[in-house]
Amino acid sequence: MGSSFSGSEIVELGIQIERNGFDFYNDLASAIKDEKAKEVFEFLAVEESKHIKVFGKILNSVQDYEPVELYPEEYFAYLKKIADQSVFTKDDKGHEIASKIKDRGEAIEMAVSFEEESIRFFEEAKKVVSPEDELLIDKIILQEEEHIKKLNGLKNAV
Repeated sequence: MGSSFSGSEIVELGIQIERNGFDFYNDLASAIKDEKAKEVFEFLAVEESKHIKVFGKILNSVQDYEPVELYPEEYFAYLKKIADQSVFTKDDKGHEIASKIKDRGEAIEMAVSFEEESIRFFEEAKKVVSPEDELLIDKIILQEEEHIKKLNGLKNAV
């Protein structure tokens, strides 16, 4: 990728974020002994795999869509900066991070952080897709917010 992104590259980053989320939650579910936590992480892994499919459909429709921003190159550079700050846009980071988790509390904190980063990225990514695809991303954002509530519920149940 160059110094700026195309709309399709942004959507591909969304797919990568969700893949890493799937790997992260799937690995946590396999490693954790606590049944309630295992159930939550399994649920979240399934949710991330659904999001991958949604972004795959969006990718097919995005092609060379340009954002409605006044300066598209600057906007794509801004999105690149957000993506570069996100740990989960890098290949295999979900597995790597999950392998370093020491306990349930740390797993929940990392998961909440991941969900918050995802929401921030997806909010910005909505600006490079069609209005129809924007609605799909809005639904994913709502689900990510529900994931945070579920994780906070698990945290409070400790």
